[in-house]
Amino acid sequence: MKQILENTLLKPSLKPQLKPQLKPQLKPPLKPTDVEWVERYNKQPGLIPQEVRRLAEETWGGEPVQLFALVDLDVKLQLTEAWLMLGAKAVALATRMPGEAWSLRSHARSEVRSVREIPALSLTRLMIGGADPEAPLIVARYTHRQRRAVSHIVFCLEQEIKEREQLAVRELPRDPQSDLQSDLQCDLPSDWSGELSSERFRERTADAIYVEAMLQPVKEAQASVTVNKFAVIWRLLSYLKPYRRQVTFGLLGAISMTMVSLLPPYLTGVLIDQVIKPFEAGKIDARGAMHLAWITIASLAAVYAVREVFAWIRLRWMSVMGEYVASDLRTTVYEHLHRLSLSYFSSKQT
Repeated sequence: MKQILENTLLKPSLKPQLKPQLKPQLKPPLKPTDVEWVERYNKQPGLIPQEVRRLAEETWGGEPVQLFALVDLDVKLQLTEAWLMLGAKAVALATRMPGEAWSLRSHARSEVRSVREIPALSLTRLMIGGADPEAPLIVARYTHRQRRAVSHIVFCLEQEIKEREQLAVRELPRDPQSDLQSDLQCDLPSDWSGELSSERFRERTADAIYVEAMLQPVKEAQASVTVNKFAVIWRLLSYLKPYRRQVTFGLLGAISMTMVSLLPPYLTGVLIDQVIKPFEAGKIDARGAMHLAWITIASLAAVYAVREVFAWIRLRWMSVMGEYVASDLRTTVYEHLHRLSLSYFSSKQT
């Protein structure tokens, strides 16, 4: 579907001329489970509240919300709930006021002159500027978790600003057909590679775009664990190489303890079949039965003692080796963190 592209990237005055050339809108169904996953894994609203959506659409004269993102930090950098929304003609920021009421700051997209993202270690500040560079129209702060969803809005605003600048430089009138062709061929940011093709992006509803942006890191993490779980196991086993001696003694102790644990049932059977039953049948006298019984009981006690020795060997060597391996893992992670650049911590969630 081209409706989102038409409403997002093209001027409203061109819509009547372009509608006959666009294909019917395709709205893929949004699974309820996807919304639940956003709430479960990200601990945040799965969709924009309906009262916020209605407030924006009423302010915009019935124009629908085409893109939205949660901006979850306030001026004091405390977690909050605010929504950045993009419509066909306006961009708005809805913040929650005392008493559960919502306040909406809306500005026409034609007023936007600049879009600037300022990343920090654990958050990003978005500044949408107007004609006065000293007084931005909208200032939003959000954690890195919201970066993908906010990037959709930033991309559309930047494309529109770039298009206006190109037309102003060339001083050419805007031709609807040429604008449509250039918009259809525009590339998405490199961060979206493999995530949303330009054609799929135009066919997504605002809800589906938001949910997909929030679930993409979760799906990538799950896929990496599922696909490479054997590689992870082999990588962890490589940490055992410096401790071959401990591993050998620990495994020998575990195997020996398991083998010795099989003897008590056998000795118990010998006690019943060769001592108790023959004595009851009168085949052996009391003195012989008592002698065999004490031998069997002594053997059982010796077996349990030997098993405890092997258990001590296993625990002693394995526990020490486990502490060594854990220390090596902590050292490796600590050294790796120190080798990373500051830009990595600015762009990744902590």
